[in-house]
Amino acid sequence: MSEVKKRKKRNRFRVVVTLFFIILALSAALAGALLYLRSQKPTADPKKSRFSLQSITVTGNNHYDDEAIIAESGLSVGQNILSVNKAAAAKKLADSFAYIDTVKVTAPTFNTVSIDITEAAPCGAMYADGHWLVVGNNNKILELLPVTGDTPGRYFYLRGATAAGEVKLGAAAMDDRSLRITKTVKTAIDTYKAEGILGVDMRDRNNIALNWKNTLTVTLGNESNLDAEIAMLVKVLPQILERNGGSVAGRLDLSSYSDDTESNDRIVYTPQDVLENP
Repeated sequence: MSEVKKRKKRNRFRVVVTLFFIILALSAALAGALLYLRSQKPTADPKKSRFSLQSITVTGNNHYDDEAIIAESGLSVGQNILSVNKAAAAKKLADSFAYIDTVKVTAPTFNTVSIDITEAAPCGAMYADGHWLVVGNNNKILELLPVTGDTPGRYFYLRGATAAGEVKLGAAAMDDRSLRITKTVKTAIDTYKAEGILGVDMRDRNNIALNWKNTLTVTLGNESNLDAEIAMLVKVLPQILERNGGSVAGRLDLSSYSDDTESNDRIVYTPQDVLENP
């Protein structure tokens, strides 16, 4: 082998060895830095340590104390920032608090954490397992209330809704069919601004009914035409009220109404006294 080739080979070897030791040194330095940071304990004044979590803020929380949210998250001011597990904290909060629909745990700055909560809104209440179940718009059980009357008070009454399974906070409240009927009815009520409806009765799935101001039962039939029937209710109810001096009591039958026709002949109002004395 010529002297030139030998020299080139030695130079390549030196470069490889040098790079190896540089990488080794950098790795050792990085590992040492990480071990040092992880070993740092919270100080009495967390702001004195640049590697400590200095603040935790909570937004969107209306049902629980912020302190309870922070405590349950497992995060604390003063802890080492490298020990902050944002995903684990978010999961723990979602699992622990029924009213939390979604939660995001982020780090807006190097040593601060923000817990951003979106809460579920109650869409009604149903009876199951000896309790009134406050049901969220995400179909979670938000609260378990004692039964003190025939109706769930201020909540929209989901009468005859079937429980999805085990009754406990945070669990699914309604089965698929009950949920589908509830969503259709509630969406139609909001869309057509149907005022005065206090609940839906789905005990007979072929004769779903609405409770209007505890005086009028509005029968809708099965779930195939609920949206159109509620839209028609908003149109005809003012007419019926006008014809009856501004108040009604009894039954309004929309179960035979079809939105394929302009005729209202299939809409039947029966006063309460006629129902009681046919």
